[in-house]
Amino acid sequence: MSHRVVSLMLHGLLASALLLSVSGCAQLGGWAARPSETEILADTEAARTRVIRAAPSMWIGDYAHSPVTVAPGDSVDIRFRTQQPGTVSVQIEDSGGAIVRRLDLGWREAGRIRSTWDGRDSRGQTIEPGLYYSVVSLSAEGGQEDVFARAPSAQGSEVLPQDLSLDRTSGLVSFALPESALVRLMILLENYPVLKTELDWQPLSAGEHSIPVDLVSTAGAFDVRREPRLRVRVDGAATPETLIAVRSRDTQAVPLPDVWPSNAERPIVYSRDRRLPTPRPEPQFMIEFPESRIDASGLPVLDGIQPVRLSLDESVAEGLLAGQFEFMFFADLTFLFEEEEGSNPFTVSLDSDQFSSGLHHLTVNLLTYDGRIGTETISFLVN
Repeated sequence: MSHRVVSLMLHGLLASALLLSVSGCAQLGGWAARPSETEILADTEAARTRVIRAAPSMWIGDYAHSPVTVAPGDSVDIRFRTQQPGTVSVQIEDSGGAIVRRLDLGWREAGRIRSTWDGRDSRGQTIEPGLYYSVVSLSAEGGQEDVFARAPSAQGSEVLPQDLSLDRTSGLVSFALPESALVRLMILLENYPVLKTELDWQPLSAGEHSIPVDLVSTAGAFDVRREPRLRVRVDGAATPETLIAVRSRDTQAVPLPDVWPSNAERPIVYSRDRRLPTPRPEPQFMIEFPESRIDASGLPVLDGIQPVRLSLDESVAEGLLAGQFEFMFFADLTFLFEEEEGSNPFTVSLDSDQFSSGLHHLTVNLLTYDGRIGTETISFLVN
């Protein structure tokens, strides 16, 4: 366990700023030319069929699955064509490459093959919302094998949103995508803190999009509509050909407005990251003051030096601890310090005597070395 005492010596943020940062991943060509008339729509509830081509394959082609976006427990129809007889299987993998389900289809003659995944894992449990990928394998006589797959990648060309704008009054972020993409949209201040991840690698279709963002409650009780350091960051990753997006059942498709905002602020700074992020869900964690008392409104009340404990969500703890991650701490949107070697749980001590009396907010960013950023904010009172 890491433990340190922090005196509230407030430091300024880094000088370099970005209003929007756009980055993405490559989309590979493959076994046959993609029909130019094929339209990919991945952000609606209706069943859609996408005809796609993956990485070069000797004997497997004409891959299609529908729908692209499903709710937990919904089935996905998977179709493809083989040019060689052999033993065929379909694997469903999560965003980290772990096998969720394997469908053994047995020996099949060359031709069109159809399979259905019922949205469950190998234990028969309904899978959680997230991004999944299908992998088709064929083992021919003589030991030869062929695989049709598109593993998630963090390398390649970018999908650059166009006409990006922010309306501070309505909190509407608008942009256009030149092609279907996985999109991460974050609200942040200059170089941090990240206040909120509004879209967490959500598949969106090509075309215009307007995303409503709550700029009043983004970070607890903050109203950042008039904050001069307010920024919007959009990351775009080309939609993998074999992507299956499982959404929460209460998630609705984002509607397009009849008219784009007339008083939207235009971006004045354009930048992009040198390192492209891997499209994986943002890491979740919890902030708590374990020794504080709670007032009638449910807020923790701090007196003197108080421990602050960060705990990783069980769904991400094992993966994060196997790699490297760090925490950045901010009080009332002002940088405090960062710890480059995170642990679980991670504990620091905060001297509340150096805060004025009243309401305050502690924001923590968790940054991984593969480009993911988790954020949490906790409000507290000081006597």
